Amino acid sequence: MTDFLDQIFSIYTRSSNNKIKAPEQMSNQTAKFGDIIEIHTNGQLLIAAAVSDSEAILMSEFIELATHTDFIVSINHAISEKWIIETDKRLYLTPQMKYNVYGKLNENDKAMLKDIIIEGKPAPAEKSGPKVPPNPKDPRMKFKLEELEKTMLVNKHLFYEEEEKEEGT
Repeated sequence: MTDFLDQIFSIYTRSSNNKIKAPEQMSNQTAKFGDIIEIHTNGQLLIAAAVSDSEAILMSEFIELATHTDFIVSINHAISEKWIIETDKRLYLTPQMKYNVYGKLNENDKAMLKDIIIEGKPAPAEKSGPKVPPNPKDPRMKFKLEELEKTMLVNKHLFYEEEEKEEGT
């Protein structure tokens, strides 16, 4: 199993290094709970489940690397049909961040997500991954750390004041 997960993690790492240019036209829709949004930031395309217009939860198509903190859902997206909502990876969005509302969770998944993030209930076993003991060599643990870095890049405005760009720079 570990060899398979190592291969999946290798694919994940290569795909994370791809730089994606944000489209010139972006949606002017305001995200609401349960919307699936595509966030264009730092040359990456991140998929997330909106909690509000200023908060979202990171998602990934690498369901093989899911752990007990992840919630597996099916959505109609060009990249994949199965996704994990990484309930431990909150993104705090600023008005300057570009995103498109792509779709939305079905009503059943919205209700379960609300139970998980608001009520603190665990994700149902059939819609989550296994509990993983802390092991830095486990590909699922490496994946969690890589995803944490993405989260920190999006949330850096919480810790650092962004410098205003001077004209002509």
